[in-house]
Amino acid sequence: MNIVNKKVSSLKGYKNNPRKISSLAVEMVANSISEFGIKQPLVIDKDNTIIVGHTRLKACKKLGIKEVPCLVADDLTQEQIDAYRLADNKTGEFSLWDETKLDTELFDISMDMEQFGFDLNLEEDNDDNNKDSMRGKHYNDDETPEIEAKKLVYRIESLLSLKNRDKCIELFAGRGALSYWYRRNFRKVITNDIQKFQDINHNYNIKAMEFVKTEIQNHLDFNYIDFDDEGCPAKEIQEFFKSIAGKKKDPFIIAVTDGQGLNLKSKGKINFFETYMIREDKTVQAQVQDYYDFVDIFREFMKKVTFVNGFNAKELSMHLKDNGNVIYSTYLIERLDNNNKV
Repeated sequence: MNIVNKKVSSLKGYKNNPRKISSLAVEMVANSISEFGIKQPLVIDKDNTIIVGHTRLKACKKLGIKEVPCLVADDLTQEQIDAYRLADNKTGEFSLWDETKLDTELFDISMDMEQFGFDLNLEEDNDDNNKDSMRGKHYNDDETPEIEAKKLVYRIESLLSLKNRDKCIELFAGRGALSYWYRRNFRKVITNDIQKFQDINHNYNIKAMEFVKTEIQNHLDFNYIDFDDEGCPAKEIQEFFKSIAGKKKDPFIIAVTDGQGLNLKSKGKINFFETYMIREDKTVQAQVQDYYDFVDIFREFMKKVTFVNGFNAKELSMHLKDNGNVIYSTYLIERLDNNNKV
């Protein structure tokens, strides 16, 4: 076997690959390659067909990488190649985390590990007597799905401000933890998530930005909309308020999950103007104070993005998780009259 550099355009995926590759997995691997580079070669056969590394190949294409290191397994028979492809995918399923050691390792790393698929809500993952609760494994069961308690409580509490509960839109529906509760309270629930799941059928599988640009006009009778993004949905929210000019005057609720705090904590780069409509229109390095001002930054954004589009936002709840990384909020949105008064 030898390692050679191959053009990405010359590599082929195995057409009968039984392992399904989610867009989320590709994104996580792309983040890893962006951060650390390609440290593990793809394994290919003599015809440039991928044996191991389909997700890495998709991630490289996503990043625009033109050439990748490949290990040519020219010493294997075709039967061995087929067996190796399956074995490599299967063995990973039996790997288990020592949750205590994992949490200790994550705690000591200041880098954004959520971009690689790690859940940094560490305080919820140490219950050895309730292993099914770890990292969302209950979401697809028939039992009531687990969810961040205060997030759910504040969202349900916000329903008290609504006269009608005809339609709810959930833009980042994921595995349906919130959808379960929304369906108990609304006549109709529209769910969207770019990721497709084998056992969950969402109404839409498109990016949230695409939904608010192209589909929101078909659902202007909504009473509630949820931007439950693991990252930051501020740009989608900006586009959303521009896109609902034709909505009737009935008040509605907007629920937002914003995880920008982790980026601010790790002093990542951000354009505050593009994201939150504040400061100068340039990308800067976040400062320590920005992290401590996270809630105030978000509040100013919600006040501004609604006002400039002819709405008023009344804060119903604001909860900052104990780790300081994530905001859960709900707002009652009403139209402004000609005198800028509700």
